[in-house]
Amino acid sequence: MTIGICDDIEYVRKEIFEICRIIEEKTKSSFEIIEFENGEAVIDQKEKLDILILDIQLPGLNGIDIKNMAEQQEWHTLIIFVTGYENFVRDALGYNVIGFVDKIQLQKKLPRKLSYAIELYDRRQKNRIFINNKIDSRCVKYVRAEHIYCNIVQNSGKSELIRCSISNLEKELQAAGFIRVHRSYLVNMDWIDKVRYRKIWVGEKEIPVSVKRWAIFKQIFAGYET
Repeated sequence: MTIGICDDIEYVRKEIFEICRIIEEKTKSSFEIIEFENGEAVIDQKEKLDILILDIQLPGLNGIDIKNMAEQQEWHTLIIFVTGYENFVRDALGYNVIGFVDKIQLQKKLPRKLSYAIELYDRRQKNRIFINNKIDSRCVKYVRAEHIYCNIVQNSGKSELIRCSISNLEKELQAAGFIRVHRSYLVNMDWIDKVRYRKIWVGEKEIPVSVKRWAIFKQIFAGYET
């Protein structure tokens, strides 16, 4: 596992570095740590990064720019923002953004966020599945049944029809964090943004949850989040 630390202030990078080493020992993990002074340097080594601890205010490419690029290009890097600028938080929300830590609370809050990111990374690596031997399950938001086909809707905005029953896909993808919420929908729990009574949202897509599946969905999703 490789963790990137991107901040243009050296003493902040060093403080984060020390926190990373403490968490490495506590979680019995093993990872490489790479420090970056600017966003351009992150882009140059993006393929290496599994977790990125990222400042929002940077010279040149800022943290929001990097987050947007990560989404557009479908990086699988988990991002923790460190910032002193709360007014940027709304723009920084997105898939793979684990959370936000105020720079004045690094010692208190970063260890918990980083521990969760490591746990989530391990879970995604273990449960990764390729649908039809080509579609990475981590990039799939949800699956919709369409007669004898399933429509695989991906993070990139692309969708692909495959000839397969949703019941068969449900069995295949259960271990990858997918849950059947309706006779026509199978959803990747990593992509659920909001839950209301018998409704969930994946981005702006509203998906119904059937009456008979609502109670079991709430139970499984609550356990998955923790």
